[in-house]
Amino acid sequence: MIHTNLKNCIKMKRLLSRAGSALRGGHVLASAWALTTAALLVACGGGNDVGNGGTFSLPTDDLLGAPCASCAPGVLVGLAATGSPLAHAQVRVVASNGTVVRGRTMADGSFRIVANGLAGAMLVQVSGLSSGAPVLLHSLALAADIGNRAVGVTPLTELMTAFALGGYPQDLLQSRQIDFSRVSATSLRSQEARIRFMVNPVLEITNAAQSDLRTGAFATDRTGLDAAFELIELTRVPGGYSLRSVLGTQSAILLDPAASSAVETLPAMTTAERDTSRSALSALNAIALQLNQLTAQFASAIPAAEALRPLFAAGFYHTGLDAQGFVDQVLRRQDSAETGAFSLRSASFHTPRAIRTDGPDRLLVRFQVSPAGPWPAYAEEMWMNRGTSGWLWQGDGKKAQVNVRNVAVLGAQALTESAVRAQAGMQCVSHNGIERCRIDGPTAAVPAGGYLDYGAPQDAQFGMFAFYRARTGSPLDRLVASRNHSRIVGLPSARVTNHLAFEIDSRRIDPAIRKVRVTGLGLPAQGLIFVAPVRLPGSPEFSHWTHEDRPDHNWHALQIGRCVSFPDAPSESCSAQWAQLGAGQTYQFELLDQSSTVLQTLTARLFDKQRPEPELLSLKDSVFARFNIATQTSAQPSYPSLLDPDRLASGGTLSYAWLWRPPADDRMRVLASPVELRIAEFATGAISMRETQLLPVAGSLRETGSTWIITFATSAGTVPVWLAARLVAADELGNLYVHHLSPANPY
Repeated sequence: MIHTNLKNCIKMKRLLSRAGSALRGGHVLASAWALTTAALLVACGGGNDVGNGGTFSLPTDDLLGAPCASCAPGVLVGLAATGSPLAHAQVRVVASNGTVVRGRTMADGSFRIVANGLAGAMLVQVSGLSSGAPVLLHSLALAADIGNRAVGVTPLTELMTAFALGGYPQDLLQSRQIDFSRVSATSLRSQEARIRFMVNPVLEITNAAQSDLRTGAFATDRTGLDAAFELIELTRVPGGYSLRSVLGTQSAILLDPAASSAVETLPAMTTAERDTSRSALSALNAIALQLNQLTAQFASAIPAAEALRPLFAAGFYHTGLDAQGFVDQVLRRQDSAETGAFSLRSASFHTPRAIRTDGPDRLLVRFQVSPAGPWPAYAEEMWMNRGTSGWLWQGDGKKAQVNVRNVAVLGAQALTESAVRAQAGMQCVSHNGIERCRIDGPTAAVPAGGYLDYGAPQDAQFGMFAFYRARTGSPLDRLVASRNHSRIVGLPSARVTNHLAFEIDSRRIDPAIRKVRVTGLGLPAQGLIFVAPVRLPGSPEFSHWTHEDRPDHNWHALQIGRCVSFPDAPSESCSAQWAQLGAGQTYQFELLDQSSTVLQTLTARLFDKQRPEPELLSLKDSVFARFNIATQTSAQPSYPSLLDPDRLASGGTLSYAWLWRPPADDRMRVLASPVELRIAEFATGAISMRETQLLPVAGSLRETGSTWIITFATSAGTVPVWLAARLVAADELGNLYVHHLSPANPY
């Protein structure tokens, strides 16, 4: 027998559902009714504190509603959209019984998952791109949905899911803390009422007030419920979400899914704001048509600059570039073959999305640019103005383009600092405030006339490689000694380290900027300083600005949790900050001129929380593209193979044949990967650099046994001194996974 309280609650929910449908047409009554419904459902056990909610369910007719035209027995179907469909996105369904099933959306955002083993409550996760920006959305499904109802995965179901589970779904999933007992027909209806109340002003003007937010049918055509998705912006922030309408006149509301009593709503819209919202939807259709025409211009060739000028409004300024600069540096960019031959030929421009409005004739719009070949899609976000002949590009007004993302590096497992210091004969001496460690020969079984240099403990490469430095002899003799006695001290490709990459686009920055200071969680109080790269002779232009202390190195990331680099900061404070790092964390980029005056401050948000390093190491064959040369000594870029004195007489060719394999997980994408060689002029010690790109062939990324041939020419009187390669893969959210190859990690 069901307890009398539960019987009464079921009757109450049926009455509320019927009465509510009669009231949804009026804004004031509908808002009040939604709030009342949410409160009553929570009181009946349908809020975050579900209690025994998982032990009973509503009758089938209350749960299922209208039949699903696309449904089929044993198949979970759905549609993922943020206004535009989430095309070719990854779908992951995690059931309460532990079963996990994966799939992919179609071009229209729809998905069909054969429900092999799925039972009980289920979390549906969709990850991909929304107008070029990464998006990760969730929804909840019940066993009764399989074969009966299409499940939507949208910004509103993300909120429903978060409040139903009492936390950010991705964090709960990664930490294996999802409590599926909180999920029932009752809790889903309760959370739907809560979310409906939050966004009711937007639902009203899009005629979606009566739509089922989780399983209601909608088309991705910017009408009805889909229009509501276009008019809201949901952002992950530390501790919850920021929810706002695209109206520039309205502020955001902050939502904490762990707060069961939180019931807030977007501000009511004035008549003028309603008109602006409807105008924005109409404008997006016009802008989509313009982008289609631009795609046609790039279909077979790079258009002439004159053909692109009509796109721009007077005074265009975007990511540090004026209209001419944007045409030259971005739209008509054509890289050399040695650096990857990137261009926008055959690229497509599509899926515009309104981010903010400034009246009916000015929109902040984000759209997707999808280059052909192995290059990842990306987003452009800029203001557009309505002109007499269409929408004109105004730009974003920013002086640079910045970003922050996760980078996981598969490299050598270094000896710990304590293990290095404990070695027989180790001497660690400070000079000019920098400590370096070494072992004099012959203690380390090397000639007495030199020593093994282990480097500085604050160096990220410390404990991986020991360089033999001879004190006497001719330059050639010292070179031969280094070749013969330097040694690897770490374990190759045995550790994954997580990093944050601070990306400052070298092509998109105002020439008045001289330095960029980055501050935020985990960084020293004085910030990290990045500068324009110093180009060595023969080197190409680096894609991003680099660390101030190593401006000639193509690296702009910082190892997460590494506090030894900041001796002025208490390590316990640094470690505590890194422990808080998660999705939604923001970093500030201060753009400094020659006098260190701040010209502008930009903010970049970390989209995703990276998985722990031990977990990534256990998944290294799945998520990393890897050089597969552990058993091929001749193919390894070891120090002896580089420091070949025979090259000094006449130069020659340095060549490697590198067998590689793609990630086993077919959701990963292999990207263009750089290889750089540093060459020393023997007489003067001057360093030059050569770089090439490993380019995966479109259509053959899944092939195994592929080989890349790397060839560098050297001239007489020079000798290669270091080679570094990075084999790069990316997931659908833009997180990078890098297998690093060098003499310190030769396979």
